[in-house]
Amino acid sequence: MLKICKNATSKSHNVDYTDGFCFPCCRLSLERAERLYAEVEKAAQRLEQLAESRREKLRHAARIRALQEETTQVRYWPKGLSRDPRRLEP
Repeated sequence: MLKICKNATSKSHNVDYTDGFCFPCCRLSLERAERLYAEVEKAAQRLEQLAESRREKLRHAARIRALQEETTQVRYWPKGLSRDPRRLEP
């Protein structure tokens, strides 16, 4: 779009070309596109932060689960059982 606006400046119109744009709508469209790009970039960064936070929570939960399993094994080891007797089928 910027290229179209810049190319149009070479044509003869009774418009002030001091800012490099031929029509006010071109400037407004460019400003809107820049704002939208900044908003999308900010949202993408936030999503990356949320995803990393979620991955960290999942890693933490996995470590806790592994620790619980290990604790259960150690707890029943002295009794000669390989695992929690409550989980054994009758």
